[in-house]
Order: sequence, then C-alpha cells, then structure tokens
Amino acid sequence: QKSSLVSPTPSPGASDLRRVNFAGNYFGGETMPTFYQFMLQNTSLEEIDLSHNGLSDWEPLPEGLTADYRFVTMRVLNLQACQLGQTALPALIELLRMCPNLQCLNIAQNEFEGDILADLLTQIKNIDLNLKTLNISGISLDDPSVLTLSSFLEHCPTIEELHLKLCEIDAGLSRLLADGFCHLVNIKHLKLNENDLEGNTLEILLSALHSSPLEKLVLTGNELDECSLEALTAGVKGLSSLKHLKLDNCELDQTVIPSLVRLLDQVPCLEILDLSDNAFTELAEIFQPIQNHPKMKRLYVQGLNISKREQWGFKKMLAQKIIS
Repeated sequence: QKSSLVSPTPSPGASDLRRVNFAGNYFGGETMPTFYQFMLQNTSLEEIDLSHNGLSDWEPLPEGLTADYRFVTMRVLNLQACQLGQTALPALIELLRMCPNLQCLNIAQNEFEGDILADLLTQIKNIDLNLKTLNISGISLDDPSVLTLSSFLEHCPTIEELHLKLCEIDAGLSRLLADGFCHLVNIKHLKLNENDLEGNTLEILLSALHSSPLEKLVLTGNELDECSLEALTAGVKGLSSLKHLKLDNCELDQTVIPSLVRLLDQVPCLEILDLSDNAFTELAEIFQPIQNHPKMKRLYVQGLNISKREQWGFKKMLAQKIIS
C-alpha cells in the first residue's frame, strides 16, 4: 500500500548515500527516469546537484512511479543552469511535491522569466514547502513575477537566505519587492549583486528589512555613487544585526569616503567590510573609523591601487588582524 507520508521501502542493497553531484554531466530529459530510479535505490539522499545539465525536455514521472512517493530526507536540490522552462515545469513541480522537507532550492539561471516564474512560485507556495534558501539569480523579474515573489515570501517566513543576483531590479520593481521583504522575519543572508541598484532603490529595499535579523548583505557589482552610499546609509540604519557587508566592485572612489564613514556609524555590529576592486586611491581617511569601530574584524581591499604612503597604515591594521 502506497503512503503519502513516507519514502518507498528501500530495496535490498540500498545505500545510505546522502549527497550526490551530477553537475555538468550532459544529462538530458531522457535520463530522468534513470535518475528517479537512482533516488528510489538511495532513500537516504539529502542533497542532489543536477546543475548545468540540459533538462529542457524533462518529462513527468516515468511509468511505475507515482506522485504518492515521498523522499522525506531530501533537503537540498540544485537545478541551476539546467535550461528549465515552460516544458519542464510540470515535472519540476512533481519532484518538489515529492520532497516535502526540502530546505534549499536553487533554480538560478533558468528560463523562468515573466509568467513562467510567477506560475512556478505560485505552485511552490501551494505545495507549502518550508524553504530556508531560495536562489532565483539570473532570472529577469517583472511586475507579475515580483508580485508573486512577494506573496511567496509572505507565505514562506522560514526563508533565511535569498539570492537575487542579476534579476534586473529597478526602482519600480523595488517598491513591489519591498512588500515581500517586510515578511522576511528570519532572513540572514541577502544577495542583491549586479542589479544596477542605486539611490532610493537601495533605501526602499533595505528599509523593508528593519525588523529582520539580516547578518550578510551582498551588493557586489552595483554601481554606487555618493548619492547611493547616502541612501545605503539610511537603509542600513535599522539593520542592527548586520555583520558582513560586501561592496566590492561597486565603482566606489574617493568622493564616497565621507559617506562610507557615516555608513560605518550606522552599523555597530559590522565585523566584515569588503571594499575590494573599487577605484579608491587612498584609504587613510577611513583607517581611523575602522580602527575605532567596536566590532570590526576584517577589511578586504584586494585589487586596489593604494599609494605607497599608506603602507604604514596597512601594516598597523595588519598587526591588528583586521585587513586582508
């Protein structure tokens, strides 16, 4: 008798294999029946990496396997860059339904733009997964998909890590997305890198997180000027748990140093600041505020063309073990 609550009975010789990596193995949709059989033979699986395979023609479950089966140990599923789109959507939803305890879902860099992403998020919400990590990086967002994402975030307060790299978030979308961000009551790690965020867009998004326990914020690759840094300063003011801020490769230069100093004053718990690969030529003005910061442990400045006269300051900070 089939059960909707437990995994199928392991066959003789089933292993206790917990993690498998099938990334980049040229799998196609036609190999998925074999993949399901592999799952049935290894009912202790917790993590599967199928990233960088061509699963655009992934079809629903093979004959003999029904959606009544449950892989209750499955926690992590990586389907990044698998060419998934509309055709593969029913099969993906069936698999997610079979993994009721899934915690980490990576569907980045797939063909889920627009209505397809909205449909996918709606169906995931209906499955009622308690996800802790969601990665939809590299998928262009629009109004309908952002509205659905916001609704999903409201329905899934367990989210602790959200990846939105290269999602084309502009000022208009940021206001819609902020409605979802205000429900991220358990968020600890947020990636917003390479979205051309600037000015009030940053303040709108971050202000929605003021009641959250956010610890790590990644803004890598956004072009931030002095106005953007001031907006960022206003946005992080209420992030009392923020410990790690990545501002690498943000085209920061000398003009933003005063704003950067004011930013440090607003994040008393900050331990790690990454300023690597920016356009600074001198950092002397920021040495003292960093040295005086109560919690600072690491400052990353790789790739900066710093003048020789600052070597003494660097040596002093190296001695204090707060610069890399």
